[in-house]
Amino acid sequence: MDYGEEDMDYDELVQDPEADIAHNEYLDGIRVSVAGRVRFQKIYVRALNGKKSTTTFNPEDDAPPRDRTLSILPTTEEKEGRPNTTQFLVVGLVLASDPFKYSTKFSGKSRNKEKERARKSRGVLSVEANVLRAMVPVTEDISRASIKYYVACHPVMNLCSMRVITRDAIFFFSEIWTGISTKVDIKQRRTAIGSACKRHAATIKPPPERVRIAIIKSTDLTASNTLAVTREANAANVLLMQYSLWELTKDPKALEALEKTAKNILPDLANRPSSEGTLAFYNFESALEKADAKNLIKDVKVSYPNICSLDADLIVKLHAAIRKVDIGHDLPYQSLTLFLELAHDRSTARWEVERLELVVLKILHDIKIVNKIPFVYPVSTVSEEQDKSQALVPFITSVRQALCEIKDFLSAQATALRDQHGGVQRHLSIEDLMVKIGNCVDKTALMALEEQVFAIHAEQLATGNSQGAGYISELVGFIDAALGRKQGSVAVSKE
Repeated sequence: MDYGEEDMDYDELVQDPEADIAHNEYLDGIRVSVAGRVRFQKIYVRALNGKKSTTTFNPEDDAPPRDRTLSILPTTEEKEGRPNTTQFLVVGLVLASDPFKYSTKFSGKSRNKEKERARKSRGVLSVEANVLRAMVPVTEDISRASIKYYVACHPVMNLCSMRVITRDAIFFFSEIWTGISTKVDIKQRRTAIGSACKRHAATIKPPPERVRIAIIKSTDLTASNTLAVTREANAANVLLMQYSLWELTKDPKALEALEKTAKNILPDLANRPSSEGTLAFYNFESALEKADAKNLIKDVKVSYPNICSLDADLIVKLHAAIRKVDIGHDLPYQSLTLFLELAHDRSTARWEVERLELVVLKILHDIKIVNKIPFVYPVSTVSEEQDKSQALVPFITSVRQALCEIKDFLSAQATALRDQHGGVQRHLSIEDLMVKIGNCVDKTALMALEEQVFAIHAEQLATGNSQGAGYISELVGFIDAALGRKQGSVAVSKE
């Protein structure tokens, strides 16, 4: 099995039902073989007031009898929708009577080798009569939250209800696997499958990234246009400048700006972990394995040796609870240690995941309150402030020089943009230019007119850059004025 990249053709009828095979995350295959199945089929399912069910699928209560199996083809009501229904994307199949018959969950540190051998020997599974449709909610944009899977069951008046199902029970259709490598490990496949389901379930998908046009470096050596700093170095410079301004003014707004910058441009550098166990805990697309939980404990113990005794089994259940209530995005990286400390104080590994959900919600609520409390900085004396201000004069001078370099870079970039396409010629309007292109019969003339379209776009970008250069000139003027006043005050004190 090898699914390669191909263009997504939505609402396409499966041409060869006998070759239609679905696979679970461990690459077990099962024949679908249903004539009339449509790729990326969307259906409407009962949802009172738009609320999705939190009830987990139970074969004893939710599976249809073998003599009254359900078709995976949609009814008219499912395709059109009715009041109190919500739309889902059908992503695969679930074995109704025994959904976890080929489950990928294994106990212990290593996989069940006997099951692995059996999987390889049995090959593609035959068609199952009693199957249900696995589905994910349709969203407007690509969801950033952890994905949840549902099963369509209990049809009434040709409309099904929903039950929650875990991904290890799902055989995903071939269209979901498109672009996903089968050679990567199970964790990467789980993440890729979840991302694919969210992407296909979104009604608005971002366009492909535009090709970047390289701008040739200017040969004008009189102006400096060398601005080759990394994102990290640039962010560090911004933070240093904002901190220096706060040191000079003690203005609370300067401190707020510093905090906002740290949160907006440095969240990954300031707080994002790099250790394997911690990263695994923050992967809410798949269940946390006990080995990863043990790695997390080692990571935390290194930084916080005085933390309470941590239980790997409890951490696995806490992770499952976070995934179930879908609030992993509410746990900041820097608050993970506090979360683990509070969780071990308020719960045990003997508790069920459902009971831990309330504990997790309460702890995250408490953490949100703690993070709202501002850090109180010590106040320096007047003499200390004067000493710091004097020491910052060289730094501010270097900042002024850096701003001048940025201004020169923007000016050089604007010149390069304008020169790249030969400048904008005179046209009555953009519509007039389009008419000229439409009536053009000569290849050379057509290329020249197309260059004009690019030249107009370049002029717009260059004009926008010039506004930034003008703003920098104002800042340089403010710095010159401030340095002039400070130098004057210093001269008076020396007299």
